Amino acid sequence: MTRQKYCGQSHEIFSQWIRDECPDSKTGYQVSDLDFILWNDRKKTLMLLEVKINNAAMKEWQAKLFRRLDALFYRVAPDAGIKYLGLHYVTFTGADCDFKNGECYFDNERVSEDQLRELLSI
Repeated sequence: MTRQKYCGQSHEIFSQWIRDECPDSKTGYQVSDLDFILWNDRKKTLMLLEVKINNAAMKEWQAKLFRRLDALFYRVAPDAGIKYLGLHYVTFTGADCDFKNGECYFDNERVSEDQLRELLSI
């Protein structure tokens, strides 16, 4: 069983701190969080995952940043003995990540909960 998440409100507090204390986006400074890093230590496999709800589209600057990050991982992972499986997007059409409240898409292809479980079980 996977360990339970412990985060509380600290993530939102830190996000607001970054907005208040770091350079403004007018300077070219952009901040994004990446939702999940999936790592299998035995297989040395790695997958990055961005999740959206409400069928939200990614902002263009974020998509560009993630494409660069993805390309970087593809280039350097083999030298580190890592099988990089890519940066993928999971989109839920509902207001949360509950399969009962809407459809789910993996890289723009509709998937069931079982299919997503299989795709993410690296």
